[in-house]
Amino acid sequence: MADTPENEVSDSGAEAAEAPQEILSDDEKDALLAGVEAGVVGGAGDSDSAASVMPFELRPDAYINFGSFPRLQGICQQMAKRTAALWSTLLRTRVSVTADETFSAGFAAAIAKTVPPIITLRVALQPLPGNALILIDDALLTALVEAFFGFTAEEPEAESDEAGAAEPRPEPPPRPARQQFTAGELRVAELAMAQFLDTVTPSWEKLIALSPEVLAREFDPSIGSGIDAKERVIVCRFEIRVAGQTGHLRLLLPDTQVASIMDDLEGAANARRVEGDPHWRACFEHYLAETDVVTDVHVSDITLPLRQVVTLKPGDLLPIAAPERARLAIGGVERAEGSFGTSEGANAFRFERWLAADGQRR
Repeated sequence: MADTPENEVSDSGAEAAEAPQEILSDDEKDALLAGVEAGVVGGAGDSDSAASVMPFELRPDAYINFGSFPRLQGICQQMAKRTAALWSTLLRTRVSVTADETFSAGFAAAIAKTVPPIITLRVALQPLPGNALILIDDALLTALVEAFFGFTAEEPEAESDEAGAAEPRPEPPPRPARQQFTAGELRVAELAMAQFLDTVTPSWEKLIALSPEVLAREFDPSIGSGIDAKERVIVCRFEIRVAGQTGHLRLLLPDTQVASIMDDLEGAANARRVEGDPHWRACFEHYLAETDVVTDVHVSDITLPLRQVVTLKPGDLLPIAAPERARLAIGGVERAEGSFGTSEGANAFRFERWLAADGQRR
């Protein structure tokens, strides 16, 4: 269709609208600056802006990410990989398991992030004290049950449009809420969780040898867990996708349970021990070799009554037997043993052996 004069008018109007317009003239700018300097015109710190400040309360159960737990994230990734392989065999379909996130939160806040109904397993992780919790949400259980009994087919490939871009799959409709689980669902959950716990020992073995054991099964994580609502827990969340359906599994580790290995969980997954790193060892040996240390030689000990000690004055002599053995103290700690004598007219200590940390001979 040919351009009309009407189209030309609208184009010119668009160009005019895009042209920058001066908001304040130079005289108005000068007057505004003069008013600010004189205090007549207020700045950004007026009471009007203060009125927009809203109070905020940081409650004990608030979500706070204290650390990223990089080594624990690496462990969770290994558990996810092993779980995906085991569940794919169990369900005879492809299962994707992802270590979604790891964070620290109050127990009440961690439970609030889950959507009921939930199956809760109370698990012992010997030799760690206390109990961990495994939370299985309804969406995950439904996906596992349907795949186990063959109610779902393999997840279809995404269709592509003419340009080659994959079209997003439609989300499944939400399931209606329910209040209880069937015996078949509980049995499938039992089989799946047994295989999930089988991944704990090999995934944690480089940090600590754990022996997981299911102690009890609950349907309310706040009942029978033995965890106080205000106690902090580390939440390891796993996202599981089975034949087009997505659910979540959460592993809750109370701080009191992992207190003895907390530093290791916060350390890098590939951190090397200093004593096993030749680079660091060479650096320490190079710089420590030139470090000055205070040394003393203990040649003898005598026992004096307190009344004699308080009357001592410079020049008094303390009788001691001629020493044959002596110990070398470094920084006030006896670390070597030898003999005491003279050399070239001066007192001398002849080194013979190192002492162990407890002062005994090696």
